[in-house]
Amino acid sequence: MDTSNHHLIHAALVPAAGYSVRFGGDKRKKRIDKDTLLTQTVKRAIDVYEEVLIVIRHDDDEIRRELEQYDARIIAAPSYPVGLGTSIAAGISALRHCHTVSICLADMPFISPAIHEGLLKKSSPQSIVRPFYRNNPGHPVTFGSDFFMELERLSGDIGAWPVIKKNIDSLISVEVSDRAVITDIDIKSDLEKFLNQ
Repeated sequence: MDTSNHHLIHAALVPAAGYSVRFGGDKRKKRIDKDTLLTQTVKRAIDVYEEVLIVIRHDDDEIRRELEQYDARIIAAPSYPVGLGTSIAAGISALRHCHTVSICLADMPFISPAIHEGLLKKSSPQSIVRPFYRNNPGHPVTFGSDFFMELERLSGDIGAWPVIKKNIDSLISVEVSDRAVITDIDIKSDLEKFLNQ
């Protein structure tokens, strides 16, 4: 990994246990060329981070089989129904040995390795680093280990925003020129719009 703080252990956490209610089907399996939406997200993370951890559901046998070919750890979220907060908490618990963890949402497959690397160059155990596109907050958000305990307390479907809000003085904002950091695929037209722009 080409980062200025390469002595730190940087991990990516991919929460992928959601139900894609608005998408009208399991969007994790939606094909983008030869990859699925989820595997493209995972592969881009693997290109950058020392460790990649994916959180799926207990009954995700097909997803697990597809992901086993990649150099990533896979764990099942501990409760049902699974929310984003639950997934983040489970993932952080498994990554306590790392210095930073970037939360890479499974439905944001177009974020380039260069974006990830740029965020990591700004990161530290004491910081929260977030990309912004034209002043709009984006993803991934990279949390230093100082915030892991708070992340482990998340539950339900609330993401990491309460931790960011509580520690706003530790937030480092990084302006980027790639709108991929704010492009999440919630409905099928989101994907079509991004691919056709």
